[in-house]
Amino acid sequence: MLIEKIVIASRNPAKVEYYRSIFTKVAGEVLGLTDLRIEGKPTEIGETSEKNAEIKAKYYAKKTDSPVFCEDEALYADFLPPDKQPGTRVRRINGVDEVSDE
Repeated sequence: MLIEKIVIASRNPAKVEYYRSIFTKVAGEVLGLTDLRIEGKPTEIGETSEKNAEIKAKYYAKKTDSPVFCEDEALYADFLPPDKQPGTRVRRINGVDEVSDE
């Protein structure tokens, strides 16, 4: 194995399983945040998906003392002007921070 252990920076079981299927080829253990009982989360203040992924990866790497894989998402709607794009704030609707999938 190239990597002893890698942490997937997600609590979403489907996302963790997806990345586990990819990383098991190079890592002995592939764990999600729930597997490690990691509480808390960083404040995502990045203006891009890449910056927010970097913020989260560094935060969880400190908590786990392990390499961390993190991806972040942004939403672009071609019918909205640039100043109205949800972008990295895709889970913040009508002033509600971190809405759920429900």
